[in-house]
Amino acid sequence: MAENKKNLWKWWAAALLLTVALGYYQRVTGPTYDQKLTFKIEGTEYTVKLPRSHNSTSDCPVIIPLNDTKVGAKLIWRRYKMDETYNEVAFINKEGHLVAYLPKQPPAGKLEYSVVLFDHSGKPSQITGNETVVIRFKGEVPAWLLIIHVIFMMGGMFFSNITGFYAIIKHPSFTKLAFITTAVLLIGGLVLGPIVQKYAFGVFWSGFPFGMDLTDNKLLVTFLFWFAAWVMSIKKPNFKLGLAAFVILILMYLIPHSAMGSEFDYKTNTLGTSKQIRD
Repeated sequence: MAENKKNLWKWWAAALLLTVALGYYQRVTGPTYDQKLTFKIEGTEYTVKLPRSHNSTSDCPVIIPLNDTKVGAKLIWRRYKMDETYNEVAFINKEGHLVAYLPKQPPAGKLEYSVVLFDHSGKPSQITGNETVVIRFKGEVPAWLLIIHVIFMMGGMFFSNITGFYAIIKHPSFTKLAFITTAVLLIGGLVLGPIVQKYAFGVFWSGFPFGMDLTDNKLLVTFLFWFAAWVMSIKKPNFKLGLAAFVILILMYLIPHSAMGSEFDYKTNTLGTSKQIRD
């Protein structure tokens, strides 16, 4: 029996909360999210956010919120996956912060870098630890396009959640919502998504069968499941397939955004996809 209409608001509220939670998880776990680190220098603790994504139209500033003229720092970097000597750049004091710049790269080009601080006695400490930070550059995407894309993707996630909940309670509006979910995912992911990617990395699609981009592939899998759930529900609601599509979308969104994404190969000067989720 379908859920009483008076109680439906609870499911819509739950769908909204789940959407916000999944969206936040995607935001903070992706490999392009700034890497937040804490370090101590002369007994004082500081927090720094090291960039892992930047537009390819300009050099990327690396900023250390440290206003101490007796403390020095250097930025060490090289092109990612290239067996070449590291470059070293000294930080300068600018408006109360230490600033150094990573040189701009072509879209999908990556650099790996680390930051070394020198205390008052000249003792060095690498605040990035034993690993380097990887930054990927991208072409500039028009703000209006990116906003619309994000709205549709969040909308697709929301409608997937509420439609999945309607499958749980076997609500008669399930089929209509399955159609809306499919349509929103189609527009946001398979229409606007490739346009955004073309601006950012110069290709419309780098998922199956052309590449292993997880963002493209997980979107394709999610869309196909919801498309099947809608088509198979036109005559009679297929709640089980709807539940499967609902769960698949959640699982897909638990994969960090931009994992195994577009990557410029400096050796061949071609664009491909990275093979490690760490990238």
